[in-house]
Formats: sequence, structure tokens, C-alpha cells
Amino acid sequence: MSFVIGNWCLFPSSPSAPSAPSAPQSPIPITPYPQRGPRVPQPPIPNSP
Repeated sequence: MSFVIGNWCLFPSSPSAPSAPSAPQSPIPITPYPQRGPRVPQPPIPNSP
């Protein structure tokens, strides 16, 4: 598990940064959902239906 955290810390600096524009802004929420974002899609999802 410790290894994952170390790798994630380098993600924003790595070439993978362009893949996740939110990585440099919030590396914490990007770890669990690098493509979705549990902070933004959560509120709009339940409001849609």
C-alpha cells in the first residue's frame, strides 16, 4: 500500500500528468477515481434523477 502512495505522488510530475488535469490540483481524490472524481460527480449524479 505504501508503494501506491509513493507512485501517486510522482504521478503529477510524471508524463501521466496530462492524462489527469486534476492530479496537480487534488492528488488525494484522484487516487480513487482519476477519471471521475468523487468530489464533483457525486453531487450532480444524485441530483440528475
